[in-house]
Amino acid sequence: MSKGIQPTEIRSRKSSSSSQKSSKSKRARKEELTREFENCLEQVLTWLLEAEEELSLMDHVDATDLKTVRKQFRDFEQFMASLTDSQDTVGRVLARGQLLCGKAESDEERAAIEGQLRLVNGRWEALRELSMQRQNSLQLNLNQLQHK
Repeated sequence: MSKGIQPTEIRSRKSSSSSQKSSKSKRARKEELTREFENCLEQVLTWLLEAEEELSLMDHVDATDLKTVRKQFRDFEQFMASLTDSQDTVGRVLARGQLLCGKAESDEERAAIEGQLRLVNGRWEALRELSMQRQNSLQLNLNQLQHK
């Protein structure tokens, strides 16, 4: 009868060991996800700061000279292309943050992540809005000057 008990004991220890490995594995995956999120977040915030600064330093849209407005429009198209290129990265950091929120172990941790996501989303939306305003202004002035 003691031979019948041994496999059960071994199986029980394996199950416990497997559970500990699974717990460590989950913790390691969460730590990796957290590192990836923080790295991606830092890159996005740095890029947003640079893009916000670049947009703020652009010359006022010229309403008098067609050649100048055309150049401003071409230059701005490059800026808009960089926004389009970075849209995936911003989306990725927001998605990773949402995933991390779902794995948060406390309300404080969740609130901190949500705060970072609101910051990124708010700055991204503000940058897009200002960019669209500039694009509209350039387009309007370009159309008016071409039809003079």
